Amino acid sequence: MGIVILSDTDVLVIPEGFPDIMKTFRYANKVVIALSSSYIFEVMPLGENWKDYGIDWVMVNSKVTKAFIKWSMGINNVCFIGTAIDHELFNYFPGQKKLQIAYINRKDTLSPLIEKIVKSKSDSFNEIQFIKIEGLSINEYAAVLKQSEIYLTTSQSEGFPRSILEAMACGCICIGFDGMGGKDYIVGSGEKQNFILAESMNFIDLSIQLVELIKRIKKQEPIIELIRKNAISTANELSFDIEKSSILDFWRSYFKKELGFRENEK
Repeated sequence: MGIVILSDTDVLVIPEGFPDIMKTFRYANKVVIALSSSYIFEVMPLGENWKDYGIDWVMVNSKVTKAFIKWSMGINNVCFIGTAIDHELFNYFPGQKKLQIAYINRKDTLSPLIEKIVKSKSDSFNEIQFIKIEGLSINEYAAVLKQSEIYLTTSQSEGFPRSILEAMACGCICIGFDGMGGKDYIVGSGEKQNFILAESMNFIDLSIQLVELIKRIKKQEPIIELIRKNAISTANELSFDIEKSSILDFWRSYFKKELGFRENEK
């Protein structure tokens, strides 16, 4: 690695999984970007946290992650950055839907087991395809979501639940665990229900609820369209304008407080 020379106004942006780099640049201007809470402490030396490395500013895309960092490390400047969904790519076309179940293989250890359980329940479920999403281009991935009636998620640890919200935008009925970060967006009951929520890491509960969901879809029960409508509405709130605005607000605040820049300075 070559020599890195930083000026007084340079700012390093360091991902959450690199405490060694944070420590190396202890006295430089720096910001951490944390997209997941799951391995922050997994890679951290015992008894240390980011404040020991001179970290005072953190960008996150999950309110759950924000609360966790503030509580565990006592860092006050933890700022939520709104995240967008590409609605030109992820959208709902009713005519494309098939009674199939999509899931993303990454971080998913339970969907193959749940498929076995569901298909052992009745011969009528054997015709339902479980589509494992892996190794696809973004367009191919979007196409699978547009075609799938159900999106199954068993990840136990997510920051921003992007795949769930992209599935919602495509009109999928989403079912599974909230994965912690999903708590920001998932409503599991009531008039605004947008998700079929199972008890975290309880594959038995999830299998039971998935079987019931399939039956309800086949019967065309009104609750299905209510959940779908609410899910699409949830995803529609995630715009590039909100993302852009929150990023600009973060950097304006950072440069004003840390480097003394005024609003009209470049």
